[in-house]
Amino acid sequence: MSALVALCINSCEDPYVYVPKVNAPTITDFSPKSGAAGTLITITGSDLQRIDQVTIGGIPALIKYRISGEEMVVEVLGNCLSGQVVVKNAEGSSTSAAEFVMIFLEPTVTEWPAEGVINSQMVIIGENLQVVNKIIVNGVEAEIIAKRENELVFVVPFSEEENVTLKLEYFDGENNLTLENEFVVLQPTPIIDNCPSSLTKYMPVIITGELLDLIETISLENVKLDIKSKSETEIVIDIPTNYFEASTVGDLVALYYNGNKQIVIKSGFELICDPNEVRYYKWTNILLSGRVPPNAGGTENAFFDAETGIVYHSCDAYDHRLDIDFYLYDQVGYVQFYSPANGTSTVKNYKCNNVSIDNGSVSWSDFYGTGGITTNFKVLSPDSANHQAVINAYETGTIVEINESLFAGIPNPGAQSPRVYKELPLSDTNRGTYLSADKNQWAWVINRKTGKQGILKVISMPQEPPYTGGRISDVIIDIIWQK
Repeated sequence: MSALVALCINSCEDPYVYVPKVNAPTITDFSPKSGAAGTLITITGSDLQRIDQVTIGGIPALIKYRISGEEMVVEVLGNCLSGQVVVKNAEGSSTSAAEFVMIFLEPTVTEWPAEGVINSQMVIIGENLQVVNKIIVNGVEAEIIAKRENELVFVVPFSEEENVTLKLEYFDGENNLTLENEFVVLQPTPIIDNCPSSLTKYMPVIITGELLDLIETISLENVKLDIKSKSETEIVIDIPTNYFEASTVGDLVALYYNGNKQIVIKSGFELICDPNEVRYYKWTNILLSGRVPPNAGGTENAFFDAETGIVYHSCDAYDHRLDIDFYLYDQVGYVQFYSPANGTSTVKNYKCNNVSIDNGSVSWSDFYGTGGITTNFKVLSPDSANHQAVINAYETGTIVEINESLFAGIPNPGAQSPRVYKELPLSDTNRGTYLSADKNQWAWVINRKTGKQGILKVISMPQEPPYTGGRISDVIIDIIWQK
């Protein structure tokens, strides 16, 4: 069975995905039976872990916690009504025998903010403020950051007008009522002191001034520039790496206040680009060293970021896990390039100071498993004319851009952990299945998470026989990777 699982992991293009069965829920009880907005109700029953909606008196409540199949917690919202509690999922619904009694409180404000800058956080002080449903500034609903009995925290929305009305909206069981007060929306504007007249790709420039941290985007014509860093007094910008058009001149424009305001930073600003620039990164002589047992060699410099060409050690893998495209794992007599999504059972074997870098923590879930980083490989075999065309283009350096047309006629990569041998085992029937240092050196690689792709070439496997403990822990690769 283990051999079959390994075979599927290495070769299956469309692995079977288990989809758990969802049953219709049942509700047996809830507590408390009455309360005002903000009250947390604990619901008990069965099949509650996949509830999509809970209503109280026919009005949706807020699902706070799905604790288990037998217990969940919801929050009563300000517009809920007295009535039965209903839980629903895709398979059905269940209604409580008892009714929840809604208590409607009247909020009062003891301290209004007098003014606030757009996008800043403001505080309202009072009593029974948890029943407030909306905060409205000059007719625009503001984002509520925190809602407590004696405190509301909200973000000041954009407003063209400065002197406006600040409203709190709540429900008394029959009507939506408001409390209101005067409020001044402050609109400071970024000030530009100095800006160069041009920007050359890969040579960032600095713009200086005041209140520059308000700026959200900078663009010229239809080119949105990369903001590399930003502070109140300076912004560093560069041309995006995936921009390959000719040089252009125009107004350098900054947007701020969620794109509602703009200023011209510099007229007649020039972007200097080479339209014939090679559109990929090229990294050569990259040494990857896999996870190996004690006293069997290997450094655990195994985790590779194809965007930067950086190889990370086990101790650094977690902090850079979202940058890693694939990593090297040691086996007896060969190594494997592993897709992060395929690494649920392997990452835990890597060590940092003799301690597993993954102690079963769910915080690795954005790296491996469902929702993780899926990288697929397709070995390019010289036996195929389409494959050989890509190999020739790679070897002669005629590739300008890595895109789907380059791989026309070749099935999409599907393997998540191809093997790499120093010498191709068995017979040439393995061509196109395994990589090796003596044959079948090339692979088409795609990171499904980022959409970036490249061509990998196995250069060598440095260890010479007899191998330590039967292990071949290292491999040297060249790789080109889409910008």
